[in-house]
Amino acid sequence: MQAAARQRATELAHWEPRLEEWRMLVPVIRAQTATPLLQIADLLSASTRSSGDVLGIVEVPRTNLPNLPHVLEERRRDLLRWIASIDTSGRASRLNVQTRVSHDVRQGIREAVYENGSNLVVVEWPGLTSRRPRLLAAVLEDLVSDPPANLALVRPDPDGSSGGQGVLVPVRGGTNAPLAVKLGAALAESREGVLTILHVIENRHHHRLRAAMSERFHELVDSIHYRRVEIRERSSDSAATTILEYSQAYQTTVLGAFAEQRNSPVLVQAAFARMVRQLRGTVILARRA
Repeated sequence: MQAAARQRATELAHWEPRLEEWRMLVPVIRAQTATPLLQIADLLSASTRSSGDVLGIVEVPRTNLPNLPHVLEERRRDLLRWIASIDTSGRASRLNVQTRVSHDVRQGIREAVYENGSNLVVVEWPGLTSRRPRLLAAVLEDLVSDPPANLALVRPDPDGSSGGQGVLVPVRGGTNAPLAVKLGAALAESREGVLTILHVIENRHHHRLRAAMSERFHELVDSIHYRRVEIRERSSDSAATTILEYSQAYQTTVLGAFAEQRNSPVLVQAAFARMVRQLRGTVILARRA
């Protein structure tokens, strides 16, 4: 019985694609990561009827900035240039450009979310590094501690590669798992690739808890409608080790963020920190509002 459950729908499930529709906001904090960040945002919008606003904020002092119109126009041109640099595979991008002035970048992002009615913020995440640019660190702490919308935190591939079509979504049943699976499905569909959903159940759990976790996992899987899905369930002494082993075959890994502490800037549980640092390719953390 358990062996059959592990193999349930393992080969490409033929589901009709009915994916989430997002009104995305993509604040660009650092120029050097703008292109890979916008590439992910464009892929998320390509698989659905979603759209997005690429946001450039000009932070100004309390006193007026004499050349503000010129600065805003330069920022707008930068955003258009970055959008033009992404690979859209010949289709029209659904990303629009928006610039705004704010005394505080964090507040400017929140105002844009509310004014645009955004339900997903796609923002750069530098990973678990101790060296973070001051502005980016402040923005992330503000967004993660009290998300104004669902968050997709993107750590671009350190090697700069955008190849590879497979998307891996490891889930362990947390509250952010459904969002992670939806993001993974959208990316896989836009690349016409396979979505692999991996459920690792640790051997230390009681058999009743393991059965309950497996049941909840399959309920989650059944809620996602995408044509090319592989389901993997594995028992392991170490979930982190198993996830890392699986991830080697994928260019993109989407994870649910740590959710046990509400209104906390902590994104990754300590037991998984080393694993997350070692993940190759693009890593996306999903955090629901």
